[in-house]
Amino acid sequence: ITGLDFHTKSKSSIDIFLYVKEGAYSGYETDMSAWNKICQATVKGSGNFARTSVPDNCFDPIDLNALDDISFYLTLSSLDIRYTADNDSAGEVISQNEDLELYVGSGVGSFSLTSSTPIFNGRTFNGVIKYKVPQAVKKFLETTFEGGNGSLGSIVTLLAKRDLTITSVDIHLQSLANNYVEIYTREGSSEGHEKSMDGWIQIFNDNVQGKGLNVKTPIDAEQFQSVPILKGQKRSFYITADSPNLRYTNGHNFGQGYTSDDSLVIMEGWGVGKYPLSFDSPIFKPRVFNGNFYYE
Repeated sequence: ITGLDFHTKSKSSIDIFLYVKEGAYSGYETDMSAWNKICQATVKGSGNFARTSVPDNCFDPIDLNALDDISFYLTLSSLDIRYTADNDSAGEVISQNEDLELYVGSGVGSFSLTSSTPIFNGRTFNGVIKYKVPQAVKKFLETTFEGGNGSLGSIVTLLAKRDLTITSVDIHLQSLANNYVEIYTREGSSEGHEKSMDGWIQIFNDNVQGKGLNVKTPIDAEQFQSVPILKGQKRSFYITADSPNLRYTNGHNFGQGYTSDDSLVIMEGWGVGKYPLSFDSPIFKPRVFNGNFYYE
C-alpha cells in the first residue's frame, strides 16, 4: 500500500492523523492502544467531491501478503471528513479488483477512540487506496550442462514443494543450427508412459537456434505454454528434437532427486532414442535432463 486519498468538505488547512492496524478492526473500534500512528500532517483540503491526498512523505509503504487484512483509521482535527452511509454491514465487500478487496467500515464520532466514542457502522470510506503489485520474481533451477550423452529426447519429472508455475525452460543442444523442438507434459510420474504419446500434452513446438555444447539453449517463453503445479504434485516433461542433438547426462538413481531448491525437485529420468514415443522407442535410464526450469 503506497498511499491514500480521502474526502473532506474542507478547503482550508486541516490536521490529519492516520493509524493502521494489522488484521480486521472489529472489536477494536474504541481501543486506541490497538492502532499505530503512521502519519500526522497538515494538508489543504480539496473540498467536496474531490480527492485530498495524504502526503507521500508522510506515508511509508506497507507490505501486504496474499490474504492479509489491514485496517486504517483516519481522523481529522475538525468534523470535515466525508463518508457514505451504506445498506451493507461493516465487513462486507464494497469494492474489489483482482488485487484487493475493500470492505464496508465504520464512521467515528469523536477525535480519538475511547470507550465512549460514538461508532456508526455501515459506513463506506470515500477515497482511494493506492498500491503497487511487485513483479513476480522469475526463478530457475538448473540441473547441469555437462552433457556426455544424448539422443532425440529427454523425459524428466519435477516435484513441487509449493504451488508454482513453470514458465519456460532452457535445454542443451550440441548443434548451432536451427533445431525443431517439441515439448510435452503430463501430470504425475513418467513411469509407464515412456513408450506412448497417450496423455502427453504439447506445450511448445518451434524452431530453436542451438547454442552449442555445454551452454544453455533458451526456449522462447512467449511460445511456451505455462504449466501450474500444486504443492506435493509431480509433473513430467518430454523434450524432443528432430535430430539427435539433445544432450543429457548419465545418471545414478532413476526417479530420485538430482537437484532441488526450496520450491522444486528435478528428478533423474530417461533418454529417448526415437521420435515420437512408441512401443519400440529405445529408452535409456537413468539420464539427467540438461537445462533449466523457470518458475514463478
